[in-house]
Amino acid sequence: MTKRVSLHELAELELNDAADFYDSKQPGLGRSFILEVQQAVLRIKEHPESANVLKGNARRKVLRQFPYNIVYIRFVFSRSLAKSAGLSIGAIESKRANHRLIG
Repeated sequence: MTKRVSLHELAELELNDAADFYDSKQPGLGRSFILEVQQAVLRIKEHPESANVLKGNARRKVLRQFPYNIVYIRFVFSRSLAKSAGLSIGAIESKRANHRLIG
């Protein structure tokens, strides 16, 4: 099973703004920030249950070098569940395409 990660558009804006801010303070620091976020996302993909539970199904992965958290909800897609709910696969795929995938 392929594990995919989608980034909410507001989270992507915040990520880019933070990287720009860090670069304005020190050239290259924004890249370091982005790399740490990417590493954290890889750890989440490998071990999605390892981060602390925030509330309900939401989990929080704390970044090590920057004062940011990644908050996420694990979603398992099931074709049979979608069919039983009366959803068409095409509609789900097109909704998923609205988010930029980062992993």
